[in-house]
Amino acid sequence: MENHVLDSVLPDIRSSFESDDRFRLFISHYDRLFSTHPQQDKSAHQFTRIWKHSISQVLFLRSLLDHPAHFDLLSKLILKSDYFVDNLVRDPHLFSWLQNTQILTGSFSEERMQKDGQRAATGSDLRSTQIQLLKQFHRKYTVAIGARDLLGLDSIRETTFYLSSLADCILLHISEILNREFFRDGIIPGFAIFALGKYGGRELNYSSDIDLIAVCENNDELEWRGRNLPVTDVLHRWIQAFSDVIGQPDSDGYFYRVDFRLRPDGEF
Repeated sequence: MENHVLDSVLPDIRSSFESDDRFRLFISHYDRLFSTHPQQDKSAHQFTRIWKHSISQVLFLRSLLDHPAHFDLLSKLILKSDYFVDNLVRDPHLFSWLQNTQILTGSFSEERMQKDGQRAATGSDLRSTQIQLLKQFHRKYTVAIGARDLLGLDSIRETTFYLSSLADCILLHISEILNREFFRDGIIPGFAIFALGKYGGRELNYSSDIDLIAVCENNDELEWRGRNLPVTDVLHRWIQAFSDVIGQPDSDGYFYRVDFRLRPDGEF
């Protein structure tokens, strides 16, 4: 097999199969799926990244051969989005989860997504671990919604609605985490956050900013951490902490770009 795009890793791929026939069949399937990719070298690199970071490299390749629909899905994910590929590399369990659950059959279950989000948010008492688990949850469902989109299971309206519902889930859990930190006595001032733009219209896409506005019912003084402060001062600190958690990247990435600066005079 000369001058194949996977030349550098073909010996490793061959060693994963118990016979030459199975190996040749795998390469045949790969060629059929990836030959239409406009950047075949890049696609081969992305495929290799995902395979090399899989939980079991042997089982990963064999599973693709035994389940052509999963091979086809992987090809589409690689073709359509570097973001999807990066998430599959970052979380080796993710593609297996897509394969072995019912997330890619039937209608999308918002109830299931909410339950998974709740489990992530309550999976630890440490704030840093809670945020990490929520980022894993966010990646998992962003890729799941994208996979359903690529497979034609949902309309554009449904896809953007599910992405907006995912944002609801993330933002509500982050709000609860911050409320516990800011208001330890459990008395939360009367303020609220409204979604605007694509988020407010339930039309988020995969790269949309989150446009928000915060309001409070009055500007009375509030005893907060041993000081008497106007509610708006406390709200300002809360918004800054909220924006940092949502929008500041770390080793696990970030949730969303968030913008509270309404125009005109957005800085105020």
